[in-house]
Amino acid sequence: ETRASTAIEAFEADPSSIVLVDLTLPDMPGISLLSRLKSTNDRAAIIVVTAMDNVSTSVEAMQKGAWDYVVKEDPEVLAQRLRTAVKSAWRRRITEAQQQLVEQTRLREMVRAERLEAIELVVRTVCHEVNNPLSGVVALSQLLQQSGKLDQEVKKLADGIADSAKQVRTAIDKLRSIDDTVIEFGGQKILNSDQQK
Repeated sequence: ETRASTAIEAFEADPSSIVLVDLTLPDMPGISLLSRLKSTNDRAAIIVVTAMDNVSTSVEAMQKGAWDYVVKEDPEVLAQRLRTAVKSAWRRRITEAQQQLVEQTRLREMVRAERLEAIELVVRTVCHEVNNPLSGVVALSQLLQQSGKLDQEVKKLADGIADSAKQVRTAIDKLRSIDDTVIEFGGQKILNSDQQK
């Protein structure tokens, strides 16, 4: 004899996609079991099975979330409804999987775009903060190099400063080139690796 309590325990342990619920149970009305199962897994396709074709009961079952309502005395109809329910459940699973894949892809693209924006911000900030004082250093080193009153040691230091400034300028230019490798495609920012080679 099937009991509602046993069905509830089994369903909560492993929610099924398709469930047959008999309206006549020894320990709980079938309608109550239907509500209980739907609260556990709202996506379950629950087919209510009854010995009597009662319009009011069928309406109540459908209102409670039943996927279908079948009379026991018609096994062919029951088998057909089960096949339909299985197909529907699988279609729903496929649709949900596709939706999850689309959402995961969208989230990955959002994270990627946010990272690229963060990189751009850091690059622009560094370039701005370094470029202004660097221009002063370059100008000063050029003045020192052009001065004819410097002894050899000071001139050597001035040349070293100029060389270091050029290296920093080259590094800044490389950082700025990162902006050129970021392109817009489909509303998303993409790092164009071909331009970095």
